[in-house]
Amino acid sequence: IISSDGPAMYDGFVDSSSNRYYFVHSYNLGASYAQARDVRALEGHETALPLYQDILSRNPNDCTAASLIAGNEHTPKLQDKACGCSSIDDVRRIRSLQKVLLESDFTRKGVAELFGVESEKSFVAGPIYVKPVVAGTSCPEPLSTSDSPLKCLVKMFLLGFCERRAVLNSVFGDIQIVDLLLELGLAFPCTSRSIGSKELIVPYVQIFPMDAPVQVEQRNGYIRHDQDPEHLFFATDFHPSVLSSTTVGTNNDGAVMYIGPDSLALVQHMPQLSPAAGRPTRVLDLCCGSGIQAITALAVLSSIDSVAEATCVDINGRALRFTEFNSILNGLSERVTLQIGDLSQVMIDGNNHLLRKLKERSNTFDILLSNPPFLPVPAFDESNEVVVSIARRYGFFSDGGSNGELILQSILKSCSSLMNDHSIIGIVSEFMNPGVALCDKIEQWWNQQTSLLVTAKGILFTNEYPISGKEYAARRAANDAEAAEW
Repeated sequence: IISSDGPAMYDGFVDSSSNRYYFVHSYNLGASYAQARDVRALEGHETALPLYQDILSRNPNDCTAASLIAGNEHTPKLQDKACGCSSIDDVRRIRSLQKVLLESDFTRKGVAELFGVESEKSFVAGPIYVKPVVAGTSCPEPLSTSDSPLKCLVKMFLLGFCERRAVLNSVFGDIQIVDLLLELGLAFPCTSRSIGSKELIVPYVQIFPMDAPVQVEQRNGYIRHDQDPEHLFFATDFHPSVLSSTTVGTNNDGAVMYIGPDSLALVQHMPQLSPAAGRPTRVLDLCCGSGIQAITALAVLSSIDSVAEATCVDINGRALRFTEFNSILNGLSERVTLQIGDLSQVMIDGNNHLLRKLKERSNTFDILLSNPPFLPVPAFDESNEVVVSIARRYGFFSDGGSNGELILQSILKSCSSLMNDHSIIGIVSEFMNPGVALCDKIEQWWNQQTSLLVTAKGILFTNEYPISGKEYAARRAANDAEAAEW
């Protein structure tokens, strides 16, 4: 068979579970990777596993976490172990990890200097410009035992490349870094693949370093002080472009959202905060994901309210586990409380279980922050292949209902019963079909709790030039059929 870029030969195998015949492109690796990614995204890990294993046998120099995660039959069980923090020993290990990250200068400034990015020109909060690599990306020059710990951490936990056990042990010396990563479920050994006959260590979470400006008190109030920020770290699942999936583990849990520009935008626009009078400041983080908003708020407040408290809510138990891990990693676990709950049900029952739980925990909150799912994902219909394709690629952290507004509307409907006279709410979202009525729509959502009307003032920051529906669909879709559905 002659392909567009030269001769190619095809082989294949039958998947007994689906009775489908899969072609394996023997020479054109680019086409093989593309096919494997599509199968993994639409049909799951088990179906795509033999495709990736075949690719790895033909491309032994592939040392991307994306390929080795997809090509390991034990990956779902290993993903279940990620960011475990159930024992006293786990807590001790997580605190040891924080020390390693700090001593390695795995910070916003340290990463910027490594990439030659001028500090004042780099993204204010964190290295959003560093993108994890997709399966099959050529590996950079192998690290040597003389390289820095910072370079090893960036290569593995920001870029998503594997590294040899011997190199890691040599670079980190007496720290026993490999044992620490394995015990915390942040990486796993890949004994069947190697570079130079040395065992590879595969990262299967991302760790994002971030700076939080600390507020300080001055005569005329509180100001942000950026010169000596709090260095924070957030473990998340890798981006879907790496995993080719939005579900992980043996139970197909929703992946924990990566740190993206929307997360950092809300961090950077966090308003000037003042401590509550006579009690700890109370923070509520809805759709918390990795816990980035709540943990950052506590860090910002640390110098003026060292007993501030945060409640983190998510529908995804895996997200709450990662939030707990991150709260320990940043030394704030004693002030973070976790609550599982489904915000979409607020639209059905205004006095639902979640709202009752939040009111029991704290009658009102001073700061409410949220980066909710906001994509207009069509309702799942297993008979519609196009809808199935979209749903598989946009998981818990993306799905805002068929119009993208379901969770946003639920949050605003809930706010008036959870806030006090001086509360501040900060939300980052996309708005579908905004037009001139957007503010009216937000006001209408706010006033849906008619028995608890609370007057509020708001500021809405939006793009100066919204994009058309056609352009938006093209950005989100994988093909013409999906674009039509969007």
